[in-house]
Amino acid sequence: MYPYLTINRNGRYKANRNYSIVNNNSIFIQNAEQATHGFNAADLSLGPYRNAVIINSILGREEYAIEKRVTFQTFGITAFGDTV
Repeated sequence: MYPYLTINRNGRYKANRNYSIVNNNSIFIQNAEQATHGFNAADLSLGPYRNAVIINSILGREEYAIEKRVTFQTFGITAFGDTV
């Protein structure tokens, strides 16, 4: 199986941006991509986002919209009465 998987020199999965670990997008992982996606990889609240990315990749189209801006806060100064 290893010739087909993308792994790093430490033997860990090298997940692509869409959570695939095989170059033809046929095997995906969740909660095991800390080496490539950071410390919040195990955060289960990101499951719906991951699922949407994976499903869109499998389908080859955007079935589920993926938000690019995910923070719920904005920082800055606005004029009185202006809405952001």
